[in-house]
Amino acid sequence: MAPSTASIVRSASIYALGLVLFLLVMMYGVFIGLSVVEEKETRHAEMILAHINPNALLAGKILGFGGLTFLQLLIWGLAGVLSYLIHGHHAQLYALPMGDMGLFTLWAVIGYGQYATLFAAMASRASRTAEMNQATMPVTLIVMVGYMGSILASTQPVGILATILHVTAFVPFLAPIMAFAMLQSGGLPWWQILLDVLLQLAVLWWALSYAAHIFRRHLLTYHPLAKLKRRRV
Repeated sequence: MAPSTASIVRSASIYALGLVLFLLVMMYGVFIGLSVVEEKETRHAEMILAHINPNALLAGKILGFGGLTFLQLLIWGLAGVLSYLIHGHHAQLYALPMGDMGLFTLWAVIGYGQYATLFAAMASRASRTAEMNQATMPVTLIVMVGYMGSILASTQPVGILATILHVTAFVPFLAPIMAFAMLQSGGLPWWQILLDVLLQLAVLWWALSYAAHIFRRHLLTYHPLAKLKRRRV
């Protein structure tokens, strides 16, 4: 039986939103990394850390770029709604269910928090802008694996591979992309979604603690006030 137009459009929309999530994570992750490295390279970090705690600086970067990320998502969403209102009566279009949009927003927030935290932490290990890509390569590879898995989820809705992909929806740092991609094969039961969200929030809390440790260590050892700052921390 051939799939209906509505199911095709919904599947394409889920794939497109997964691509949007991947692009936003990569783009703003790189922005955060560059911001961290440039402050070290220009020695602005020394002046900033003379007045605020490294944890506050890390939180400010994540929240600041996070505001830009979701503002961009909001603008794109409003543009899509406006386009549908203007041209929707000329084409057979089907909006994604509100539940799907809610899941996308949920995983976008969790995914941004996890990836942005790791980008900032890994970038703090670099001393020059030229070293940033190498320092953040592990995070980039994780995001790429998640995105490739989401492509497989759209082409393998059933079978052994689909079962393996289902399991990856619970794997830390892959879950934000894979859990949303699972909508292609029918989604996850509500109790699995709840369990996964709690697990990923716990991972996010750990990532923030881990990133704060790395961030503090590498920034404080960079400037001459290291001993003084260590006493304060």
